[in-house]
Amino acid sequence: MTLSHAHLYLNHLPVVGLPFSIILFFIAWKKKNEGWEKIATGFLIASALLVIPVYLTGEPAEEAYNFPSGTESFIESHEGMAKVALISSIALVLTGLLGILIQKAQVALFLKRSAGLLGLVTSVVLLLTASRGGPIRHTEIRDSVQSAPAETRDEPAEQEDSPDEGDEI
Repeated sequence: MTLSHAHLYLNHLPVVGLPFSIILFFIAWKKKNEGWEKIATGFLIASALLVIPVYLTGEPAEEAYNFPSGTESFIESHEGMAKVALISSIALVLTGLLGILIQKAQVALFLKRSAGLLGLVTSVVLLLTASRGGPIRHTEIRDSVQSAPAETRDEPAEQEDSPDEGDEI
């Protein structure tokens, strides 16, 4: 298996795992069950940690293929969101780990619940990243996806049909 295969396979895990972890976390929060909150925080951390290998295999995945023309803007948009996803995931991991490791109950509870909220934000960022990555390999969905303004896309912007000076109207 190549790094590009790893990127294509692994990227689905945090996108699906994080919402699952958030649901588990908010059920535990609602029931005020600290044990389950701790377990759910562990799932949040594990899902967020998967973003790191996905991010690190992104560049090799890009270099492995000859993409059709017009793909560059989709790749740049996806890379930009991937950086935000990585930063958000690292913040989630650190907050969740501190919430589990700190012994003071009130501080730990605050950090774990902050990790839950960060998980929600990170999940949205991952969904946006995935929605910008899909059109890179799935050219059939590009018409329904707007990744960048017309001025920055590789394809020419549509112009109004106006007659040339020599054309008759």
